[in-house]
Amino acid sequence: MANYEDIIQHYMQEGWLTIPSYYNTEGKEPRCKICGHENNHNGERECHGCWSIKFREEKAKKTIMGLSVKEIKLSDWQIFQVIARQILNGETPYTTPEEFAIACKAHMEEQRDLWQTKKVEQQRIDEILHSS
Repeated sequence: MANYEDIIQHYMQEGWLTIPSYYNTEGKEPRCKICGHENNHNGERECHGCWSIKFREEKAKKTIMGLSVKEIKLSDWQIFQVIARQILNGETPYTTPEEFAIACKAHMEEQRDLWQTKKVEQQRIDEILHSS
């Protein structure tokens, strides 16, 4: 099973997570491979179309493999979409939805732990610097 960073890197390299620049496509379509949204800007960017769809799913309080759509990042949501499309098309995805959900949960937990550690550290720094 691949780890979270490997999965993200794989789909990033495959061109699923960003849309090429409208003016510098280098043989690539300036459209999202997931939702078809066109990037009419002069730089590569995340897909606003996917963001809008994800936002609607957040409002509807949808979940993916036990994860709240609101809690996951846009790139994670996009990867779940790609995996589902690959399965639907009879292709073999880089990872299964279940494996990616496990990786996402582990990554989210690591991020929470890191944030908590930094919060405690900042509180201690504040005590040292701001105590009278």
